[in-house]
Amino acid sequence: DLHRVDRRQRQMCIRDSGPMGMDSHNKYAARKNGFEEIDFIHPDFDNSPLEKILGETYGLLVYQEQVMQIASEIAGMTLQQGDDLRSAMGKKKIAVMESMKPLFFEGSIKNGYSEEAVSLLWDIIAEMAKYGFNKAHSVSYAMNSYQSAYLKVHYPVEFMASLITQATSNNAKKDKVLEYLKECNRMGILSLIHI
Repeated sequence: DLHRVDRRQRQMCIRDSGPMGMDSHNKYAARKNGFEEIDFIHPDFDNSPLEKILGETYGLLVYQEQVMQIASEIAGMTLQQGDDLRSAMGKKKIAVMESMKPLFFEGSIKNGYSEEAVSLLWDIIAEMAKYGFNKAHSVSYAMNSYQSAYLKVHYPVEFMASLITQATSNNAKKDKVLEYLKECNRMGILSLIHI
């Protein structure tokens, strides 16, 4: 169902190095399950567009697209400028991001946010640049994950045979083939392949 795919794709994004560097994986779980209060980085952002932008991710910056929305709705940047910031972040072009920082700060402060709040938000965006994930890609990966899990559960022999066939035909490292053979053994699937 789509709710599960949506939840899975968020989990995949949160486990990337950018969000994990900000401890988002633990915060996401705690906030989702009611063990931690949801906050939006700084009190200045209470009742601001940031609540809507980060609402589905429990107040955490997870997707590159959120950076683009923040640039537009918080910093008053054009959508093109927001996309340029997102793109620089996605391609780890730190110099480009830094060149956009004054515009981000100026627009955010002009829109009524304190320098302290904007600085905290920028630091999160900068940390996210280490490996922020594109939401569209995460949805594709989540769908692939669910389809693979379904096939592994309902068609285990065929699924494992296809993995091994693919690995051996693509000259994969023996370690990968061995990993699949160990999984076959764990699942109780007899393998006639000898390496």
